[in-house]
Amino acid sequence: MTGLLLIQAAATLGYALSRVGELRIHGKNLGALRAAGAAERAPIWALVYIWAGWLVLPLAWVEGLLGAGPDGDQAMLGMMLLAGGLGLRVWAIQSLGPLWSMRCLWLEGARPLNRGPYKYLDHPEYWTRIADAIGLGLMLGAPWTAVGAVVGTGFLALRLAREELISRQAFGRVPGFTQPGDE
Repeated sequence: MTGLLLIQAAATLGYALSRVGELRIHGKNLGALRAAGAAERAPIWALVYIWAGWLVLPLAWVEGLLGAGPDGDQAMLGMMLLAGGLGLRVWAIQSLGPLWSMRCLWLEGARPLNRGPYKYLDHPEYWTRIADAIGLGLMLGAPWTAVGAVVGTGFLALRLAREELISRQAFGRVPGFTQPGDE
């Protein structure tokens, strides 16, 4: 195995483990949010893209191994996009705390959040998904997989439109929420 291939494998494993960690946080928070009376406000099918993202990994590896593969600079740029996306995702999840979920839930009494990445960017987690798709494609030398994944973000656009509608109906603008009593 070449050094680049080992680095690619480690980065891919790190990405996959971060997604498993997200699933664990989501499961814990989802139960608490539902117990607190949170209601689903967006269709569940919109999550298809997020779950289909797991299919990108093997496709990208196959495409990269069958093709010429990335050069070192291209792979590094891809890894930087993955790392940046992960950092932004962790910041968003931490900012929302126990209110974070992969689902679009509405908790009565929640109000707009103006801290963390939400202070600067609406829906930061959607941006991380785009960074993941492009980053994986570049890192693994799989441009067609990256293009297909980015085109697939159309599913996220549909979900985003629904979330924006819900937010505007309640507050006029909302990328995130705080619990009553938070700053």
